[in-house]
Amino acid sequence: MTPAQRNGLIWFAEREPVGWFDETAPGHRMRSTLQKKGWIKRLPIKDALVVKYVVTPEGREMMKS
Repeated sequence: MTPAQRNGLIWFAEREPVGWFDETAPGHRMRSTLQKKGWIKRLPIKDALVVKYVVTPEGREMMKS
């Protein structure tokens, strides 16, 4: 895990479920990387029209190492 990936995971963990992104947020490329690695996931869209992300159990393990 790179330092940038760790910072991205921490950002998501501190704000989850994340549906809105500001200037402090990881960029689209980082979000895609974290999702492809299985460290964050999209929640199913129910009533809201906003896609929300949470850190997966695997992502939480990665933050410990």
